Amino acid sequence: MHERPRAEGDLARRQILAHGARAAPLVDRALEEREGAAGGAGGGLGPEGIVEHQPERVAVLEGEAHVRLAERAHAAARVGARGGEGLLARGGERGEPLGPQGGEEIALAREVPVRRVVGDPGLARELAQREVERAPRGEEGERRVEERPPEVAVVVRGLAHRHPVTVRPNVDTRNIGLDRACGQCQHQGMNAPRPEVVPSTPKRRAHAQPPERVDVAVVGAGLGGLVAAARLAQAGLAVAVFEGHYAAGGCATQFARGPRRAQYHFDVGLHYVGDCEEGGAIPRMLAEVGVHDVAFRPMDADGFDRFVYPGIDFRVPADLDRYRDRFVDRFPGERRAIDRYVRLVRAVMVAGRAMERPGRPALSAWPALALAGARLARFQKATIAEVFDAIGLRDPGARAVALGQSGDYGLPPSKVSALLHMGLAGHYFRGAYYPEGGGQVIADRLAARIEALGGSIHLRAPVEKVLVRGGRACGVRLAPRAGGVAREVRADLVLSNADYKKTLLELVGSEHLPASAASFAEKSEMAAALFMTFLGVEGTIDGMSAQNVWQFDSLDVEAFYRDDPSKEITARGCYVTSASHKDPGHASHHAPAGITNVEVMTVVPGDLARFGVDPASVASWTYAEHPAYVATKRRLEDDMIARLDALFPGVAGRVVFRESATPASHVRYTQAAGGTGYGLAATPAQFMKGRPGYRAPLAGLYLAGASTRAGHGIVGAMASGAAAARAVLSDRSRVGVHAVRRG
Repeated sequence: MHERPRAEGDLARRQILAHGARAAPLVDRALEEREGAAGGAGGGLGPEGIVEHQPERVAVLEGEAHVRLAERAHAAARVGARGGEGLLARGGERGEPLGPQGGEEIALAREVPVRRVVGDPGLARELAQREVERAPRGEEGERRVEERPPEVAVVVRGLAHRHPVTVRPNVDTRNIGLDRACGQCQHQGMNAPRPEVVPSTPKRRAHAQPPERVDVAVVGAGLGGLVAAARLAQAGLAVAVFEGHYAAGGCATQFARGPRRAQYHFDVGLHYVGDCEEGGAIPRMLAEVGVHDVAFRPMDADGFDRFVYPGIDFRVPADLDRYRDRFVDRFPGERRAIDRYVRLVRAVMVAGRAMERPGRPALSAWPALALAGARLARFQKATIAEVFDAIGLRDPGARAVALGQSGDYGLPPSKVSALLHMGLAGHYFRGAYYPEGGGQVIADRLAARIEALGGSIHLRAPVEKVLVRGGRACGVRLAPRAGGVAREVRADLVLSNADYKKTLLELVGSEHLPASAASFAEKSEMAAALFMTFLGVEGTIDGMSAQNVWQFDSLDVEAFYRDDPSKEITARGCYVTSASHKDPGHASHHAPAGITNVEVMTVVPGDLARFGVDPASVASWTYAEHPAYVATKRRLEDDMIARLDALFPGVAGRVVFRESATPASHVRYTQAAGGTGYGLAATPAQFMKGRPGYRAPLAGLYLAGASTRAGHGIVGAMASGAAAARAVLSDRSRVGVHAVRRG
C-alpha cells in the first residue's frame, strides 16, 4: 500500500478510541474536528490532514462506554466521506491514556464510517477474525491486508499503526488487537504494547472459534488449568484452554437458578479455603499471575468448623494454639497425646510452607525445617489412625474431634495419609475464608487474566483426544458439535487439567503409554464422592453463622465411610454451609431477598451403578430420568433436609427451593473418574511421590489437577497448575523452543 493523496473535501478515515473517563472529551473533539474537516480545512485530521496506510475500518469506543457516547461516536464516524461499513465495539474499565506516548492525538488518530453499533467486545473480536480470515494470503503464507481494509472491530489499546498490518502466522486475533498481531512491528523491532482485552462472556467463549495452532493447548478449565494457562501466557506463550462445561472453574464454579431478578447462585466445590491472609498461599498464587482483585472474607475465627457428634459439640478456632487449649479442656485426660498431635500438625505446617515456593528454602528456615522433618520422618507412610495409635490418642471422642474434617478428603482414618490429614488441618489453622462474591470469582478472574494476556478460553469445547505423533503429544482434537465435524488444534505441548484416569486412558490411550503407567492409572484408587443438596430457606436461620457444621451419627468415623454394596446408599452424617452467612455483603447474589442460601452434603460411593445408572446414560444425559436414580436422589435429599432441620429446628418447613447433585452430576459436568472432585485417594501409597508428577509418561504432555503431587482442594489444584507451568517453562528453557517443536 502507499499513501493516499490528500483530496479537497475527502475526509480521511479515522479511528476513534475513546477510553475510560476521557471518552466524552475525546468524542467531542472528534466531532469538532470532523466538522472543521468537512468544511474543507482538513487540518484537524492529523499530519497533513491524512492518515497513512490505514490498515482497518474500525471504530472502538473503550472504557466507560455509555450508550450516549456510543451514539455520538457512531454519528462522528458515519459522516466519513468514503462510505462502507464499520463496527463500534464497547468495553473496558480503566482510564489510562492510550498509545506509547499517551497522547490524545494517537487516541484520535483515525475515523471510520460506522453503520452498526456492536456492544459486545466478544462479538467484535469474532467479527474481526472473520474479516482477517477473508484477507488474501501473501508471502510466506502470511495473511496480508492490502488494498481493501477489512471491516473489522477489535478492542485494542496501544500503537496506532502507520503501515500495512501484516498478521503473523498462527496468531489468534480474536483475543488480541491487531497491533499485537502485526508482523511489520515485529520486523521493525517495534514492540507494540500488549492490549488489555475486555474478557468475553461465557456465551461468547462457548462460540469462539478455536485457533489452528498454539504453543500450549490446555485441557480443562479447572483452577489448575487456569493457573497454568495464566502463567504460560504471562511468559509469552500462545495458550488456548478447552473446557467441556459451560463455565470455567471446574469444581470451583457456581450454578444459577431462577430469574435474574431473584436468582440463586450455589457453589459446587468451593465452600471455604484456608491461608488467604495477605501473603497466604492462594492470594500469592493469584498475584503471581497478575490477579489482585479477589477479596477473601474471614469466617468465624472462634469456630469456622463446628463438629456435632453424639454428646460432643466442638468449635474449631482458626488458630492452632487456641485449638490445642480448647481440645485439652474438652479431653483433659488426653493432654499428652493432644500435645503430640499438635506438634505434628505444626511440623507439617512448617514443612508445607517451605515446599510451597520453588527453589531452596532460606538459610534461616533450615533449623525449623530440620526439626519438622525429624518429627515427621517416621510417619511418612503412616495413616492418621496409625499416628493416633503411636501417640496414644485413645479416647473415641478425642479421635473423632481430630477427624472432624475428614469429609474434606473423603477417606476413613484407616486409609488416609497422616501427612495429608495434618496438612489439611494446618491449612485452616492459617485462617478459614470464603471469596467475596462466591466461589466462581477466582475462576472468572483467572479466565479474564488469560484473555488479557492474549490467551483464549473455549467453553463447551470438550477434548475427545490428545493427538500423538512420533511418540509425542502434538495437539488436541475437539469433539464435534451437533451437525459439525471434529476440529484439531495443533500445539507444541499439551497440558491436561482433566481427570488423571481420563487423560491417560481415554484422551491419550494406553497404546501410547508405558505399560506401568497405564497399569497405575487403571488400578489407582479414587476418593469418595459427594451427594449435595442445594436449598433456599425462607427467612433467617437462628444459630447459623459464618461457619461450617459437620454432623456425625456416631463417634466411629471409620463407620461413616463404611458401605455395603448389597444395600441402598445410607448417609451417616452431613456437612452444612451457607454462602448467605459467609458472604453477607453479596447476599442478593447468593439468594433472592429474604431467602437464605444453604447447602447440605454427605459422603457417598462414587459407583454410578449404586444410583441405578451407567456411564452411557450419563454421557447421553438421560440418567436423570431413570426411576432408580430419581428414587435414590429423592431419598437422600429428604435425609439431608431432615438432618438440617435437626440441627436448626423449623428449617424444613421453610424450604422454598431444593435441588440435589449426585456423583453422576459430577461425571456429567467434569468427567471425573468415580464422580469425585478429590482425585486419587490420598492414601500413603498415593500421596506425595506416590502421586503422578507434572510431566506425564508421554513426551510433550504435562499434568495438573487434584490427582497430582500438589494434592486436591482449591489450594492443591492451583499449586498443581503453577508447578505444571514451571515444568513446561523449565523444559522449554532447557531444550530450546525449536527442539520442543520438532519433538
